[in-house]
Amino acid sequence: INGNLTMSGTAAATTAINTTIGGDLSLGDGTSFTAAGYNLTVTGTTTVGDGTSGTLTVSSATGAKTFTGPVIVNAGGTWNNSGNEAITMRGGLTNSGTFTAGTGVYTMDTNAQTITCNATTTIPSLTATGVTVTHNCSETYPLIVSTALAGTGTIKAGASSYLKIGGTSAISNWDNTTNTPNTVDFYGSSAQTIPGITFHHLKYSGSNTGTLGGNLTVNGDMTINYGGTVDTSGSNYS
Repeated sequence: INGNLTMSGTAAATTAINTTIGGDLSLGDGTSFTAAGYNLTVTGTTTVGDGTSGTLTVSSATGAKTFTGPVIVNAGGTWNNSGNEAITMRGGLTNSGTFTAGTGVYTMDTNAQTITCNATTTIPSLTATGVTVTHNCSETYPLIVSTALAGTGTIKAGASSYLKIGGTSAISNWDNTTNTPNTVDFYGSSAQTIPGITFHHLKYSGSNTGTLGGNLTVNGDMTINYGGTVDTSGSNYS
């Protein structure tokens, strides 16, 4: 499809062959689009929902799913990666609806990108590859990375942003100082390693032991919830 694909009314469609949309993919109220076991590439903006409904479902882990332009899930819209597919994003994500990420890795590459949360957004495995990914998500509607945060890129905190990490945090670069205040919250039930970097606010709300992975600087507040333990042996902190 060389141009835009717009669905409205009660329309529904399922990919039955490799599909490239050269323009925008727009799923209006009452519509659904299912990306099955084939390659799907959307070059322009992907918009899910228009106020009350609209669903994009990735139903299979077969085939590459690449969203070159921004992905926008509006209030009432639903993103459902029930196929647990690996997703590539190159234009960022804005979520104001229901975002069911599945267990596939979400890779952000090629372009600097922003994640904006107007609803709680959980991405179990997020990888930034060679680009800066800025998160603008609040304590009310945080960005939650529950399994693994990784990559060669940079995770940059937006002002007053809130990032929750439930698993490993093997990202190469962090920027928690350009936009302040911001908070990174390690909340896992298993032991976690807190990277030796500079934080603004650092919170450890996990119920196990957090171990410093290197020398640590906290420019704002450091909070350890009741029941949690942070082991500082072998590392300097200030």
